[in-house]
Amino acid sequence: NSGYSDELMNAAIVEMKQDIQEAKDANNGTLSADEIRQIVEDVLKNYNLDSILSADNITNIQNLMINFGDINLTAEQKEQIAAFGKELQATGGKLFEKAKTAWSNVDQEQLKEDSMGIWESIVQFFTNLFGGNDSTTTETE
Repeated sequence: NSGYSDELMNAAIVEMKQDIQEAKDANNGTLSADEIRQIVEDVLKNYNLDSILSADNITNIQNLMINFGDINLTAEQKEQIAAFGKELQATGGKLFEKAKTAWSNVDQEQLKEDSMGIWESIVQFFTNLFGGNDSTTTETE
């Protein structure tokens, strides 16, 4: 769809992670799936991606973020997400303006190819993240 940007999607994903972690921290480490879905919807709306992504894509992102919300991050991981988020916020205004001006000149076929590539990268990232977390869920006696 017109208006999609890999950079905006990446920034939105980072903001979702940051918002989820902050909400978990403020809520004694727990957050419901509905609260996470709402965070995803709010962030996508803030980046004007809510009307660009398909309902299936939004559902997939929500499910990935629900899985992310189940992970207990170390202090170092929280700091890394926060630092990356600050970096994105610092460049966010420029990125957003750049994206707005680029939206009117989007090649639809190239956009489809690019969005499939970024989507596969996001899915692979979370698959690796969650796959590596399975070993920490075993019980010890």
